[in-house]
Amino acid sequence: MDLESFPYSTWRKINKDLINEENKELLQIGHSQGDKNLRETISEYLRFSRGVNSNADNIVIGAGTEYLVQILINILGSEKIYAVEEPGYYKIKKILKIRKTEIKPIRLDNQGIDVDELYKSNAEIVHITPSHQFPTGKIMPISRRMQLLSWAQESVNRYIIEDDYDSEFRFEGKPIPALQSLDTRGKVIYIGTFSKSFAPSIRIAYMVLPDELIKEYRENFSFLICTVSRLDQQALYRFIEDGYFERHLNKMRNIYKKKREFLVSLIKKYLSNTEIIGTNSGLHLLLKVNNGMSENELIKNAEEKGIRILGLSNSYDDIKFDTKTIFLGYASLNNSDMEEAIILLKSAWNI
Repeated sequence: MDLESFPYSTWRKINKDLINEENKELLQIGHSQGDKNLRETISEYLRFSRGVNSNADNIVIGAGTEYLVQILINILGSEKIYAVEEPGYYKIKKILKIRKTEIKPIRLDNQGIDVDELYKSNAEIVHITPSHQFPTGKIMPISRRMQLLSWAQESVNRYIIEDDYDSEFRFEGKPIPALQSLDTRGKVIYIGTFSKSFAPSIRIAYMVLPDELIKEYRENFSFLICTVSRLDQQALYRFIEDGYFERHLNKMRNIYKKKREFLVSLIKKYLSNTEIIGTNSGLHLLLKVNNGMSENELIKNAEEKGIRILGLSNSYDDIKFDTKTIFLGYASLNNSDMEEAIILLKSAWNI
């Protein structure tokens, strides 16, 4: 997150206006799924920006994607086999392992998750990031999306979890509608968050459940209290409804695009024998370093220069090769910090 660009004065004013005696009901426990006006606003935003078919009654708000995934496991059943992308989002894999579910990592090809491997896995649930695959940045084409929907429609117990974690930040080409927008049989569970687009500490995420699953939620899990403060919910509702969120997004897209372009130019200038992976969207890119060092050596040498980085192997469930590839995040860095970091990496890696 770019801390300098947060709309401090606007967010402060909205919160100040909310905290008064006229809004004393916000001190009470609200709806299990989250405040209805925020759910309505999220539904409208998703329909406009991502083509998602939803309404307020099918949306559940929670404090972070990780929390909502745990609710999903309760609804879908921990005895099911869950397929995940390989490589994929490591936190999802950790949550599934903690819940002692059976996990089947499915390799990627140049279009995303391999559907033939998915069929062989006997999985009933699959977690995917089709709009910007984490961590490779692959964008799933329409043909592969239709194959996945066909897979899901072949069994009443099959569902696709579409994690749209940073779809707002696509820097080239036309925006791609969500996979859920193609679903006519209620087989896609759509999950999104405001952590990337607004602020990580304001823990507001949401999921759009198909009719059968929202029915299950209401019957068996509506006793759960929404984990997001009602004050935060109402502040975000006003921020979106009054047009601030759209303006903030447009501003941040421009800022992050320029940062990404600057980072790519620094890599080309200073880091020879490297390969950049995934430059068109998201708030990170992958860098493959071809200097003879292993991934562990790249990380260790960077740490000795005061730079903490993560290796691509962290995103694999079972890896049998050296990726020689690391993550480079840039959202929180200014240009001066980025250049200093890249120069230090050049020294650390002797390139």
